[in-house]
Amino acid sequence: MSIEQALEELKKYADEFTQVGDATQAISTNKDDFLHKFAKVNQYYKYVVNNSEIMSDEWFMAVDIISDIATNNPSLEEWVEQMTKPAQEKTQIKSQDSFPIDTTTISGPIESLVSEVNNMQYWDSDHIEDIEWQLQAYQKRLISNQSSFEPNVYQSLMDDINATLNKIGRFNNMLNSEAMDGKKM
Repeated sequence: MSIEQALEELKKYADEFTQVGDATQAISTNKDDFLHKFAKVNQYYKYVVNNSEIMSDEWFMAVDIISDIATNNPSLEEWVEQMTKPAQEKTQIKSQDSFPIDTTTISGPIESLVSEVNNMQYWDSDHIEDIEWQLQAYQKRLISNQSSFEPNVYQSLMDDINATLNKIGRFNNMLNSEAMDGKKM
């Protein structure tokens, strides 16, 4: 996919995502639709920023599109920050491992990452590596805070994380196997 096509898709999904209304209300009304829209925006945003030169016109366009989401719908600001500040999120996850967690704020990002992998139309190794790292960090947080969750919620989140990590592992193994077969010829 070209960067221009990815920017068009990003704009389309960003417009849809902006129209969800209040984020909390949208999640309670139709969580799957909300997470699907978030995952699509995140997917195309990451594709553009990971495959274009930093500070290039395309890179700035992607950042502008994402920034407009939070400007046009302030209730989505927290979700936009998840997309634009993965390094900060990684630091926060590491520093919060030993503190009790709010179960409602951890389930949304986990479900979003799971949905993104399940609905991914292309496999961007760098982006998948970031998702894999985040899921592993959330998994550790869940394990260390198991008593904070209702048993069925905890088990459901762990099952989703494990299934997604297994999917990532299988796909990476398949890619590595194909790469090795290509080198043998």
